[in-house]
Amino acid sequence: MRVIATAMGAFLLIVGGFLVFVIVFASGDSTVGPTTTGGQTASADPKRKQMEDYVLSGYEVTLWGGGRPFVRYYDPGAIEYGEQDIYQALFWQSQALDNGLSAEPGPYGPAEAGYRLGLICEHGLFSYPQNLDDAARYYRIARVGGHSKGDAAAKRLESAGH
Repeated sequence: MRVIATAMGAFLLIVGGFLVFVIVFASGDSTVGPTTTGGQTASADPKRKQMEDYVLSGYEVTLWGGGRPFVRYYDPGAIEYGEQDIYQALFWQSQALDNGLSAEPGPYGPAEAGYRLGLICEHGLFSYPQNLDDAARYYRIARVGGHSKGDAAAKRLESAGH
């Protein structure tokens, strides 16, 4: 009887510890920065919010972690759907152009992904650090794919020395 009680106590202690860990981990993401419903980071600047909304348009946001959205997207290289941080998802989608995969415009096309990455880097969206050299590189990817806004942005940053 004593062995059963000890085993049951250990089991409850382990399960309780796991539940506390899950609750603390889950609540930690929703308290980072100013938030709206669902733990999404709200930008105080309306123009920045508009750019962030544009970057996310066409994607299913599955969760917010540390103020950054995780999205579900189609990975043409793996021929399946994946879920990653928006920056990583766009990075892999932009690389499809180098791999000879579809260069169609749209949220899943490499040129559009390059343009959206450029926006993130140029303006420091979703709490990413601003990096104009990276922004120029991603705008060039968009230009190679035939993205007119990417071409204009690349020219603008190139004329500024990036």
